[in-house]
Amino acid sequence: MLKLVDGKYIEMTQEEIAREKEIIAGCDAAESSRPMTDSEVIAVLLKSQINTIDVDDNTSLRMKYYYPTFEELEGKEVAKGFKFFYNGDLYKTKQDYYTMVPYYKPGNGTESLFELIDETHSGSIDDPIPYNGNMEIFNGKYYTQNGTKYLCNRDSQASLYHDLKDLVGLYVEIV
Repeated sequence: MLKLVDGKYIEMTQEEIAREKEIIAGCDAAESSRPMTDSEVIAVLLKSQINTIDVDDNTSLRMKYYYPTFEELEGKEVAKGFKFFYNGDLYKTKQDYYTMVPYYKPGNGTESLFELIDETHSGSIDDPIPYNGNMEIFNGKYYTQNGTKYLCNRDSQASLYHDLKDLVGLYVEIV
């Protein structure tokens, strides 16, 4: 390990490394035994109970920071529609009784497991929904991808993975 002395990095001795580890262990012990603050307790309670409240996705987005994180749910079984926070976005599960595992994170390749919640766009011609390549699209809604606007002319009834330009004539038309 290196330490900074007079603007230069030098190797730490084994004794210095051992002392640093002792200090860290002491800090960890103190942190794990200190009383929790009111805000910490409230956060724990909210995260454990927020999915029991029946709210629409728009309302959920307004309080997304109170949902449990993906990392906090690892190893736990959740029901379909369970909402969680990951990488700055709010998602919900698409399968019943799914066990959250660390190697299946929301994103490309896990579209059958998780749905990104994006209710901030109405899907009108003036407020099209950004298409991210792993979502269900709905008849009569407008979508954008790579600067092009599309009108969906048929419900997909499942998540689509192709670019919208490849779905012209099947699900969408260019506007």
